[in-house]
Amino acid sequence: MEGGRSAMARVILVWSLTPCLALSGCGGRSNPEGQGPTDWQRDLDGASPEGRRRAVEALQRVGLRAIPMFVVALGSADPAVRASAARALGRIGPMAVETVPALTHVVAHDPDRDVRVAAAETLGRMGDIARDAGPALTHTLADSDADVRSSAALALGRIGASEPAAVSSLVETLSDPQPDVRASAATALGQLGPDARAAVPALREALSDSRPLVRMLAEDALRRIDADD
Repeated sequence: MEGGRSAMARVILVWSLTPCLALSGCGGRSNPEGQGPTDWQRDLDGASPEGRRRAVEALQRVGLRAIPMFVVALGSADPAVRASAARALGRIGPMAVETVPALTHVVAHDPDRDVRVAAAETLGRMGDIARDAGPALTHTLADSDADVRSSAALALGRIGASEPAAVSSLVETLSDPQPDVRASAATALGQLGPDARAAVPALREALSDSRPLVRMLAEDALRRIDADD
């Protein structure tokens, strides 16, 4: 029954996109692929990696009306398709606000590290309209992959996640074994500004970090927080 509902949802998505996506494309632009939405849906579900890649690339040229199909693509069995869909939504940015719940789920649960990185970066690009993703991104600071942790930290700063739990987790991340992750945590705390005042002691300790970049970013964060006041 669940599979039937999923298939029906995809049919509805394709049908709803047809007026805009059929041969003439969106916004008056022609469709260079010579394909309609049913073709792209078939390719997204197909066995050919090349076909799946072409479908995602074609959808990227469609624009806002392709957002529902990118959400479908986030559930593809192919991690390359999922990552490409997440990155495409990042290029759309805040206008894809309705995809925040789906991207949040991907950050928290996708088994592929590249997909989690892409989803975290996209949430960061959306800015404060993605604040609801804060708890999931905070949890992701404990991810086993350093690039995922780094992307999650940067995203927390960009969405303005100033909740105590987020700030506390970013403070802990200043002690991450990977310098790039520590640098991202310092950057995020600086972006939070005065709301990250609880991080001042840890940032002062980071001024003695073994890596110059981390020291520089910690100093910048302290300046942004205006710790001397």
